[in-house]
Amino acid sequence: MKLVIIIFSLILCSCIFGDGTVCVEPFTLPEPTMANKLNIEADGVFKIMIDAFEPIEVTTTKGGSFQKVTQGYWHTVDIRYNDRPFAYTKFYFDEYKSKHLRLVYFPEYGYWQLLPVGHKHQCKLHKSPGKSQ
Repeated sequence: MKLVIIIFSLILCSCIFGDGTVCVEPFTLPEPTMANKLNIEADGVFKIMIDAFEPIEVTTTKGGSFQKVTQGYWHTVDIRYNDRPFAYTKFYFDEYKSKHLRLVYFPEYGYWQLLPVGHKHQCKLHKSPGKSQ
């Protein structure tokens, strides 16, 4: 009986909250002086991980997206650069009042930021990695 209640609750939650998308754009290189401070190189790779989804490798030419990210819950984002920790944060879709977010690297400051996808910015959806089992 408990199992039935748990399954019903999970189905109900997914119907109420729905799914969101997080697009990850290719990164641009910072100015040489900032690049030297951050050790960011043209052939470097950022690995973006959200919860249990398979990671996306991001380069200067390749991005990706996480699809079917459940709204209504906190999610963790772990960012690594060349397999070294770079940044870690949590987010909640309601913070941005959008179910479509984009993760953008700001080279002049050396950090990634989540932003809602607005009418001025299109989110190019790439093949979405599936959730890890």
